[in-house]
Amino acid sequence: VGGLPSGNFTVGFSDFTGAHINEFFDDVTDFDLATPVTTTVPNETANIDASLGLAGSISGTVTEDGTGDPLQDIYVCADGVDNGAYNCATTANDGTYTISGLATRNYTVTFADFDGIYVNEYFDDVVDYDSATPVSVTPRTTTPGVDAALGSGASVSGTVTEDGSGDPLENVYVCVFDQANVYECDYSGVDGTYSVGGLPSGNFTVGFSDFTG
Repeated sequence: VGGLPSGNFTVGFSDFTGAHINEFFDDVTDFDLATPVTTTVPNETANIDASLGLAGSISGTVTEDGTGDPLQDIYVCADGVDNGAYNCATTANDGTYTISGLATRNYTVTFADFDGIYVNEYFDDVVDYDSATPVSVTPRTTTPGVDAALGSGASVSGTVTEDGSGDPLENVYVCVFDQANVYECDYSGVDGTYSVGGLPSGNFTVGFSDFTG
């Protein structure tokens, strides 16, 4: 890798086939734990090597709760919270997915509908991260049956206007928060209206942000 100025860099190694575990120099999967590599123009910093471990994978099917119809373009992520490991996939038109390139450990699996129609959830059928069932991964092996049936969510809607004039405000970012974490968001339209869907039953805080200042 050339054309670098003098400085400190983080080097990452990624196998996009998913057969091996992605990592950073020197032999860690967490970006924050990487060993910086120092360069000095015009010299070459050699021996920045990696030995990639064999990966495992997680697979499953996402369907609509009640009908059993497959759901396409649902974002599925495996999160190894204690070590920074993180990989994602999207469901195909038959609702199936495979997350590859995973190291040997337990993961929390998230199912997210960015269209805001269905309630996001964690495996196995919970909306609370801390209640999720860990999914175990081992090398050369696919852990199957990590499925989800997503139910239709509730929604919050309204209109954003300018105080005083009452004129509708476009492109105001409206977010629904659950215990200080962003749950779902939407931008207000030309008429000031917005709708944030895919929400479970519960109490939420709604925030309105004008990024134009």
